[in-house]
Amino acid sequence: MDSLFRSLPQWAFVLLILSGGIAFFYITMPPHTVCDSQEEVFRSAQTPFLFLDPKKNYIKTIGYVKAREACKQSNSHGACLEMFDGLKKMMLDLRVIPDQCHEKIGELDEVRTALLGSLELMARMAWGNKAPASVYEKVGWYDSSHLHMYCALKAFSLEFYGQESWSEFVNKVMPQLPQYSELTTTEAWPRTLFSLNCDQYR
Repeated sequence: MDSLFRSLPQWAFVLLILSGGIAFFYITMPPHTVCDSQEEVFRSAQTPFLFLDPKKNYIKTIGYVKAREACKQSNSHGACLEMFDGLKKMMLDLRVIPDQCHEKIGELDEVRTALLGSLELMARMAWGNKAPASVYEKVGWYDSSHLHMYCALKAFSLEFYGQESWSEFVNKVMPQLPQYSELTTTEAWPRTLFSLNCDQYR
């Protein structure tokens, strides 16, 4: 191998070194893409709701987690206002992201948690501590603005993760609802928020 390198002209040796350096640079530091820039803009816009502020090391919990916990504990319009306002802003920021970057943004753990975590919480709160008495009670205390938000969150989840992932998510959450096991699937499904017809809330 040493003799091979020694036999190379100086220009070829230099070219080989440069090519190796460039290849190493691209492997270890891939070129910055449009979607990388979109992620940076999104992260900045969603700090501190979805992402911790690097300038405030003393803050250990993102705004979404605190707002969701407050909403979960009280299960009321007032207690959930901060979470809903944050989610509304998040979805506005998601809508301006180009389609080709949706996969990259959807892969962020913070985005997946905000989308699916909020959908699960909304479904659980609408169901309540026991099975709704009828299909007419499946939306709980939610008004049309909350149902619009539920449907928008669902639409983003379907776009980012697909129908199969959505079905797996629903099938995982439903059996955990109180008194679900006391009902047949035919009885339970129409009483869940998951059965909401979102065509009327677009």
